Amino acid sequence: MEEKSGAQEIPSAKGIYSGGFRDLVIRFILFMALWLILSGHYDVEHISLGFLSVVAVLAVNGPVRRCPVEVDMDEDRWEFAPTLVHWGHLLLYIPWLIKEIVMASLQVAQLVLSPKMPVDPVLVGFRVDLRSPLARTMLGNSITLTPGTLTLEIQEDWFLVHALVESSAGSLISGTMQKRVAEVYGYEKGMVGEAKIFRTMKELGG
Repeated sequence: MEEKSGAQEIPSAKGIYSGGFRDLVIRFILFMALWLILSGHYDVEHISLGFLSVVAVLAVNGPVRRCPVEVDMDEDRWEFAPTLVHWGHLLLYIPWLIKEIVMASLQVAQLVLSPKMPVDPVLVGFRVDLRSPLARTMLGNSITLTPGTLTLEIQEDWFLVHALVESSAGSLISGTMQKRVAEVYGYEKGMVGEAKIFRTMKELGG
């Protein structure tokens, strides 16, 4: 009979991350494509520099990819496991995030240019079960990159975000951004808690 424990099972790496040659090739292609897009120069010198830069990043990043994953928050137990990345979801997430950034930029510009300045800042708190520190960092950075929202605190599975107006945090209140980041790292969609809106510090403290 198998002994049950309170530890959560680490998501299966099957079809997500193999850590082998194919994964290395995929990362090389993605990084090289990003270099070419951002560089805008396609001569031998720039392509060679990009090639060397990507190789250096992959060489340094290899050992870092084995990061601590919290498998039991109650007992504060950690294990080392490969970072699970679902490349298909990552490729879908990037253009979605760019779209969110563009739309949020237009909204902030409208608020700034409006004579009445209808700014009504709120705090948005939510819980999301992302055991990988990289997943939590990605979510926190995505929030801050989106104009109108700023990550104030990340405490284990708890996130606290400042929003310029309530609608700025629409994707967080609905749980869309949390679910998309969870998909990138192979977590279940149902691990997202309901977002709470705080309009005063008293509400937050209560």
